[in-house]
This record gives sequence, structure tokens and C-alpha cells, in this order.
Amino acid sequence: MGRGTSLTPTQTLPPQGGGINAGIRNAIFENHSIRAGRNGNRHRRYPNMKSNKDTINSENPEADSAGADSKTSKTIRLLIIAGTVALLDQVTKALVLHYLPLYSSTPIIPGFFDLTHIQNPGGAFGLFSSQSSTVQTAVFLFASALAAGVILYLYATTPGTHRFLAFGFALIFGGAIGNMVDRFRFGRVVDFLDVYLGNLHWPAFNIADSAVTIGIGIFIYHLVLNRMPR
Repeated sequence: MGRGTSLTPTQTLPPQGGGINAGIRNAIFENHSIRAGRNGNRHRRYPNMKSNKDTINSENPEADSAGADSKTSKTIRLLIIAGTVALLDQVTKALVLHYLPLYSSTPIIPGFFDLTHIQNPGGAFGLFSSQSSTVQTAVFLFASALAAGVILYLYATTPGTHRFLAFGFALIFGGAIGNMVDRFRFGRVVDFLDVYLGNLHWPAFNIADSAVTIGIGIFIYHLVLNRMPR
């Protein structure tokens, strides 16, 4: 073969005896080869392009990170709200213990509101105060543990869009912690907020009781109206 001789491509013919079926197979093979070549060129031209299938099947770390951040911020809000309630409750009780003798009273709004130092061995607003100390301890330890678990579960399962409801649960939890500290320290709860009209006195209460009451009110509001402010 000389230098001037050029090579020409040859075409492979269907083998004899293959007939129409062999030709169809070759055509299908060539079609697949052309498509593969086009896809390869497309990925070479746009290396960052992903197919819909790749996009659907790929993980979304940003979404996972956002979900984790949401849970973290929700936990932080619980700690801030409940911690603030418990701290405010304990600070006010410490001031009452230091400056206001037991069973003494200081008028704030005459005829309506006094600061009255009372120590309650029972529950909120004097509940179970007539029971023995053993019964009180057993009842309140069980009730406190049960209530704390239920409130934490309700708070954790509250949708992020219902922040007002979550706020109510955090208030209840903080109030429960505040009164539990009293029981561990003194075996009774310090009450000092005395609201009355004439001779009609509402049972004395404290900041923790107020937080629990407000939280329960928010929860009832949600149950009755079945909607929450955004």
C-alpha cells in the first residue's frame, strides 16, 4: 500500500442469514450509541448539570440543617421562657422571705391587692393543704414528674407555626419548675400575691402559679377556637 493511498471507512453489512432482524438490531445499537454520545457531550459542556432523577434522589443537606436549626431554636426558646419564669419566681420569693415576715401583709392597692407572706404546703391556690406531709410529697412528686413529661411532649410536638401555643406550654413548664424548687428547699411553696375585693380573697399565689394559669388559658383558647394567632 503506497503513501498516496487513502483508507475509506467500510460499513459492516448484516451477516447473511441474519436478514431483517439483524438489520433492526444494528439500527437499535447505532441509535443508542448516538444518544449516549449526545448525553456525553451535554455533560462535558455543562458539567454541573444534573438530571431530574439525580435532583430528586440527591440529599438536601440545607433542608436537614434548617430542620436541625429549627429544633435547636425551639429548645432555646423553651429554656429562655421557662428559665425566666423560674428565675423571676425564685427572686421574688427570696425578697418576700427576706423582707416580709411570715403571715404579715403590706398593702399595694388598698382594698384590692396586698403582698401577704404565706407558705403553702399544698398545691397551687392551697390545693391538698389539709393532707398529711407524706401524702402531699407523694402526690406532688408524681404530679410534677407527670406534668413535666406531658408538657415537654406537647411543646416538642407543637408545630412551628403555633408559637403562641408553644409559649403557653413553656410558661407552664417554667411555673412547674419554680414551685418544685420550693418543695425541694422548704417542703412547701411560698405565696405572696393576695388579690381581694372587700372580704372576698382569692387564694394567695405566686409568679409560678400565674405563669401556669396563663399557660393553661392559652391552651384552652387554642382548644376552644381551634386556631392560633400567627
